[in-house]
Parts: sequence; structure tokens; C-alpha cells
Amino acid sequence: MANVFISHRKVDVSDAERLAEGVSAAGHQVWFDEWEIGIGD
Repeated sequence: MANVFISHRKVDVSDAERLAEGVSAAGHQVWFDEWEIGIGD
């Protein structure tokens, strides 16, 4: 299993999220800002 950081431009967020979901489904740990950063962080 790999740790994967996904960087993206804001306009590409939907494509980046699809990528993150696929990588996660393949069994890798994903750090994706939309999932990890809460309001006020």
C-alpha cells in the first residue's frame, strides 16, 4: 500500500476527487484536501 498525496487546481476538483476515489479503492491511503481539511483549519 502506498501513501498518495493528490494536488490539484480548484477548477479540477471533480477530476481530482475521482482520481482519489480510484486510488483509495485500489487499497492505497490518499490525502486529498477536500476530505482532510475542515472549516477553519
